[in-house]
Amino acid sequence: MIINNTIKLTIYATLLLSSFWANATCSIVTQIPSLPAVQIGSLNPITISGLQFQPSGTTLSLDYVSGAQMSELHGINPETVLFRCAATDASQIFEGFYMFRAFSENLTPAQTINGSPYWPIWVTSGTNSPISGVNYEFFLGNGINASTAFGNQPNWSKRIDYDIDPNNSNFILIKGKHFSGVTNHQVRSNIAVTASGFNPEIPSAVRGFVFFRGPGINDTMASNGGNGTPNTYGSFYRIGLHGTSTSTINSCGLERNDSNVALGTHSSNALPSSPVNFSVTVKCTTGATGVYYGFAPGIENISNNVTDVLLLDPNLGATAKGVAIEISDSNNGKIPLLNIASGGVISSSNNWKPLSIPSSGGPTSSLDVNFSARIVQYSSEPVTPGIVRSKATFMLNQH
Repeated sequence: MIINNTIKLTIYATLLLSSFWANATCSIVTQIPSLPAVQIGSLNPITISGLQFQPSGTTLSLDYVSGAQMSELHGINPETVLFRCAATDASQIFEGFYMFRAFSENLTPAQTINGSPYWPIWVTSGTNSPISGVNYEFFLGNGINASTAFGNQPNWSKRIDYDIDPNNSNFILIKGKHFSGVTNHQVRSNIAVTASGFNPEIPSAVRGFVFFRGPGINDTMASNGGNGTPNTYGSFYRIGLHGTSTSTINSCGLERNDSNVALGTHSSNALPSSPVNFSVTVKCTTGATGVYYGFAPGIENISNNVTDVLLLDPNLGATAKGVAIEISDSNNGKIPLLNIASGGVISSSNNWKPLSIPSSGGPTSSLDVNFSARIVQYSSEPVTPGIVRSKATFMLNQH
């Protein structure tokens, strides 16, 4: 009898200990698929100008993908529970982020701008070499901040939000919507670009990771040294750049632009709306010839193969239906958008508009190019009031 009692007591003590540790360890409820990578960055081709017109650090593209969108890209509802932790561990849960070190090219940033490192975009073709004229950086969240810039060591982290488990208040739930998302900023590098040393395409590739860190999940990531992947499968998002084409024009650059055009508030039965003027200033070598401009559309236009109007973009917060945005030149002539073929290539025989650059004066000339935009009814879908928002990229070309 004494032996039996000893066995019972030992088993009972073991069960209590197991229960205690289970409550103190985070668990994966829904695994994040390792692929596809969350790709971010411009889908439109990027124009790279000479440094005299496009100084080092000039923004080439700025794009954001939210935590909810990162989940949706993997077929996961943003409200889906990804991780479950004890409520007592709330102060120990984070989202981590870092740029992995591949082929040693991320040991040292190519540029430092306002305290943030910017990295070369590498292409592998036998030997590693950087893409001409472009550097980039990922930032955790929506915005550019030195404290949220991706480094090449996995010890950067930020407290992550959570919900209380409605079935047991002793636990907290981390969902897809709780991740901050990622901003990608691509800038002009400090290296001159020549016709013989130009890369026509930014390749699609994984560049970094955003991952969950808590008791029992990636809680030893600081020892990773910047290599490999987070050490808990199903706990991270792979972050990569969109593949896109680039074009170079060394005789011109964009000096100024109206980056945000407010189209106002209008009644749905008073369309088209009154046009709102905006302009850009192009700076070119005096006497430059064969210079053209065009507006590259966003993902909605690309997906629907539409070039006559600018379609609204729900990812930018657009909620209105049955309307689009029409862009016109200074003579009220409707401007068709550039037609972006598969792979992001824009041919020279496209909807480019010529620019007449002064042939005399100083070594460079600045030229104001004036436009207007208005809201128009579009498609057979009934007009539904809401937010009208989209994005077009002003591009230069020379041919």
